[in-house]
Amino acid sequence: VLNVSDIYYMEAQNQYVMIYASDGEHLIRANIGDFEEQLKNDGFYRIHRGYLVSLAKVKKLLKGEVSLEYHKNAVTLPVSRSNVKPLKEALYAFVEKAAF
Repeated sequence: VLNVSDIYYMEAQNQYVMIYASDGEHLIRANIGDFEEQLKNDGFYRIHRGYLVSLAKVKKLLKGEVSLEYHKNAVTLPVSRSNVKPLKEALYAFVEKAAF
């Protein structure tokens, strides 16, 4: 059982999903799309067909990439071209919601 606020990002790996959380990595037999549906209202966004990130953990949005810090290491994840603009909008909405 993981607390949603402890999750940094998730990565699809064939029939499994690797969850990167504050207490380490967890490999679960699941579909990343199922997590996307469950966590969309908790500040998670599907940046690429293989990645779901917590908007709260994103440090930088670069051209075609997001950067976050996971266990004191910089992690850069790809953003699909079709998701760049929607991701920016989701980040702005998330920050605006968190600020008030």
